[in-house]
Amino acid sequence: MSSRLTTAIVGGSGYTGGELLRLLLAHPHVDVGQVTSERLDGQFVHFTHPNLRRRTTLKFVRSEAVEPVDVLFLCLPHGSAVKRIEEFTALADRIVDLSADFRLRRAEDYVRWYGAPHPCPERLRSFVYGLPELHRAEIRAAKHVSGVGCNATATTLAVWPLALAGLIDAARGIICEVKVGSSEGGAAASDASHHPERAGVMRSFAPTGHRHTAEVLQAFRLRGIDTEVHLSATAVDNVRGVLATAHVFTRPGVAERLGIGHGDDVEVGSNGIRLHGRAVVRAADSGAPVADALANLADDLRRDRLIDADEVARRVAVRSAGPLGLCFLPAFVLVGVTPTVIGAFSSLLG
Repeated sequence: MSSRLTTAIVGGSGYTGGELLRLLLAHPHVDVGQVTSERLDGQFVHFTHPNLRRRTTLKFVRSEAVEPVDVLFLCLPHGSAVKRIEEFTALADRIVDLSADFRLRRAEDYVRWYGAPHPCPERLRSFVYGLPELHRAEIRAAKHVSGVGCNATATTLAVWPLALAGLIDAARGIICEVKVGSSEGGAAASDASHHPERAGVMRSFAPTGHRHTAEVLQAFRLRGIDTEVHLSATAVDNVRGVLATAHVFTRPGVAERLGIGHGDDVEVGSNGIRLHGRAVVRAADSGAPVADALANLADDLRRDRLIDADEVARRVAVRSAGPLGLCFLPAFVLVGVTPTVIGAFSSLLG
């Protein structure tokens, strides 16, 4: 294999395909050879994605014209990739499917959350869930990687370090409210996503039963954390973005509280957690060893050292009594002062 990977995108006219193409065009080790659209065959890609004008002269082709590549990206509507997966695996050794077709490992979860049996259950375990904060090593070695849900990602990352640290009472469940922009609904307008229907409106479109709940449950189950997830979704007057506010309850015996001050900037990225600004640590018992550990953690974050979620979990794991409040939210942070842990993660995944 050469130092540059050859790639193609199947389904490049939508939002995920367009964003993926933008990222790949800027990657120093990737060549994008083809982008498909059945409807726009023969048209310049930048006619549909004007932000890519002068960055590419690619034209859309039909999917049957795709040639073999090192990595094939699938950005098709949910339910489409699974019907043609044998065709696609013949074109590339490595597949990345951004739809929901292969996100869940258990076939019975598709019946519960998507309302129908999975058409190709034997393929489910060959796909690695593509959230690098959780599965970086597996993704590197995988032949097939699934995309991840935007609401699922925001919810999972909000709670993940606290759950791994053993700070939460899993028996009491996770409660999360996500506020989402209109691009989450995709490029094709519907009665719910059409601009005149959404503009200036806040609407609870999935107070219960959101499909992304299954991904959050799966993430924690794979780490041996048995809990319930209560996820609700509200449409807001934004185009992009997901804001997740998650509430969990601390285990009996947790005493210390780690707070990050108002005005601090916390970034949760693929390489870990980065804090810009100052960190404030308050502990119920000043001078306690746990308080010292939290202070050291805050110092490392303040010095802009990247720490992955497992490291945070290892160093924040405590065994004493009281609430712990920790909130990840770019631009400002809330300090937990109640018996719940409040975590929020903001991302532009919608």
